[in-house]
Amino acid sequence: MVLLAGCGAPPPTPTPQPLEARALEPAGEWRMESRQSLFDTPFGGISALAWDASAQRLLALSDDRGDEAPSRYYQARIDLADGRLDAGDLVWEAVTVLRDASDQPFAEDSLDPEGLALAPDGQRYLASEGDAGAEPPLPPAVLRLDPGGRETGRLPLTEAYLPDGEGDRGVRDNQGFESLALAPDGRWLVTGTQGPLAQDADPEDGGECAAHLLAWTLPDQAPAGEWRYPLDLPAGRADAEDCDKAGALTELLALDSAGGLLALERLGESGNDGPAATRLYAIRLPLGGDADAAAADGEPPRLEKRLLAELEALGLEPEGLEGMTLGPNLPDGRRALLLAGDDDFAKKADTQWLMLALDLEPTP
Repeated sequence: MVLLAGCGAPPPTPTPQPLEARALEPAGEWRMESRQSLFDTPFGGISALAWDASAQRLLALSDDRGDEAPSRYYQARIDLADGRLDAGDLVWEAVTVLRDASDQPFAEDSLDPEGLALAPDGQRYLASEGDAGAEPPLPPAVLRLDPGGRETGRLPLTEAYLPDGEGDRGVRDNQGFESLALAPDGRWLVTGTQGPLAQDADPEDGGECAAHLLAWTLPDQAPAGEWRYPLDLPAGRADAEDCDKAGALTELLALDSAGGLLALERLGESGNDGPAATRLYAIRLPLGGDADAAAADGEPPRLEKRLLAELEALGLEPEGLEGMTLGPNLPDGRRALLLAGDDDFAKKADTQWLMLALDLEPTP
C-alpha cells in the first residue's frame, strides 16, 4: 500500500503574490449631469466604486444619508472594448437600497456611506464615516451586507475611534471612515480615516498629520493591525501648527492579497492653502507577525508611501475624487483604474468619471 503524505489534510494556503503598480496613463474622461433622476432617485454624491468581477458590473455608492432618497448604490454595465472610457460607456441598470438589520431602509442620518467593497462570496462591506458633530455623535462603523444590501453584522471597533461628544477622543468631524479596501482573495479588510483622530497630537506638540488605517482578517473579523498613514501638507506649510490644512485620505484600493494598496489623497480643496493636488500613492501593509507592533511612542506604526502619480501632472483636472476601483482588463493587458468624483449633490456640478490604464507587475 502506498501512503500519500498529507492525505486527507486540506491543501496548504498559497502565499499571495505581491503586485506593484508601475505606470499610469489617462484613458478617458466624461462628466455626468448631477441630480438627474435614476430609478426615482437623484443621482450624485458618489463616494465609492466597486467592481463585481463575477457579474462584470460596476457598483457606485452614493453618500446620501437619506436626505435626498434612501441610502443606496447603483449598478452599471461598462463597455471598455476600445480601451477607453467615454460618454455612453456606462449604462445604469439598477439601484440597491441599503437596509438595516430589521430589513428596513436605514433611517435618515443613521448612516453615512463612504466606502464599499465586495467579497468573493458575494458579501458586501460598507464603511460609514459617522458624524462626530451630531448630538449625540454618530459613531463610524464598518458593516457587513448581504448581496441584497441588508445589514448582517458590524465589525468590532476600539474606543479610540468612537467620538466622545467632547472632541477629545474618536474620529474628528467629517474625518471618519472614508475608505474601504478588501483583499482580492477576501482574507482581510482595511478601512482608513480621512484625517487624524481627536486624541492625536498636533505638529506643535510633536505629532504628525496622519490618517489611521485599521484592518481585520476575514471571515473571523479579528483585528489584523493598525497603522498611521502620513498626510501631505501644502507647499510652504511644513511648519504647520495643526492638521487643519493637511491632505485627506479619500480612498484605498487593494492591488493584491499580500497587503499592497493604492491610496488616493486629496490636497488643496475646501479652502486649503497651496495648489490643489490629487495624488496616488502605493503602500504595503505589514500583515502578519509585526502587524500590531507599536512605535516607540506607543502610537500605531507609521507606513511608508511611494508616489505613483499626481493626477494634475498627467494633464487631468480632478474634482473631488472619492471613488476608486480596479475594473476589467483592457485589450492591451493593462487594468482599468476607474475613479469618480463626489459632486456633493450640487445643482450645477457634474459627476466626474476618469479612467487610467494601470500596469501591474509581480514583485518579489
